[in-house]
Amino acid sequence: LLILLYVVKFFTHLVLLSIIIFSDNLDCLNKQQPTQWLRDFTQLDSPDDAFLNWLTGFIEGDGSFPQSSRGALSFYLSQSIHNFPILLLIRMWLGFGKIRFQLSEGMVHYIIEDQPSLVQLSLLLNGRFRTTAKHTTFNILVTALNMRRHISIPLLSLNKAMNYNWLAGFTDADGSFFISIAKSSAMTLGYQVTVNISWTQKSREVLDLIQAAHGGSIVFNKVTLAYTLTIKAKSAVGTLLSIFATHTLLGVKRLDYRDACKVYSLMISKQHLTPTGLAMIRVIYNGMNQRRPIVRTMSFLNLYKQYIEVKDKAQP
Repeated sequence: LLILLYVVKFFTHLVLLSIIIFSDNLDCLNKQQPTQWLRDFTQLDSPDDAFLNWLTGFIEGDGSFPQSSRGALSFYLSQSIHNFPILLLIRMWLGFGKIRFQLSEGMVHYIIEDQPSLVQLSLLLNGRFRTTAKHTTFNILVTALNMRRHISIPLLSLNKAMNYNWLAGFTDADGSFFISIAKSSAMTLGYQVTVNISWTQKSREVLDLIQAAHGGSIVFNKVTLAYTLTIKAKSAVGTLLSIFATHTLLGVKRLDYRDACKVYSLMISKQHLTPTGLAMIRVIYNGMNQRRPIVRTMSFLNLYKQYIEVKDKAQP
């Protein structure tokens, strides 16, 4: 009997998951065309403003401009191995830099170490930074390049204007979409469902920028010494989900974004107030964030590693 119950539970979840995946009514991304968006970028003769603002936001979260003890200049953008296609796309769009795999640590890095390419990167990103920390290290890089290359790249001021391509890149790096299913005696089924969007930073300045536009609450964690902005109001979340439908996330977090959209659609249609709808939300919840099953294709990764290494050696 116990085995039969497990079988029934398994097939029930399978049916619910099938409904979630194939139902157009549950997808609030109808106006999003991510493959077309990517195709447009692959056909660019040179990076445009939309891509460069996205890239700057991504760099503000996960990029760095380290300088070695000997004064060697460089740029690093590091990602989990599961997010390596995004670095391949960046390399393709920019047309310079190298990809290095660190498979033992499950990491992959996009690296620029030659000064001519660093000059190109500086010209593309200048004036787009919105965090003081990254803006400061970028200016140190530009100052060093100006001295060593005998050029005059201007040191543009910190950009304090909201840009949603930038926000998409920043969210790809330091944002999070998650679902809360909390017990509540005020709800008919005893549970309250919320869709949450959050960002975490050591400094709150950029969080203040986002909060000024979309609300939410900022909390300081005394253990991690970091600030977290969380937005959970239904109207604000709906606005941001719509924004990200046209200012697309490119990394693996787009999967959590799509799941957040599905749950949001269930809430808008009041299905979260029904036993079936709540069960569907639980299935989505159990497959999001750290609970999402990642398919590891190491042979595919090794193939790309060899391909990139060959391409790097062929570069003049």
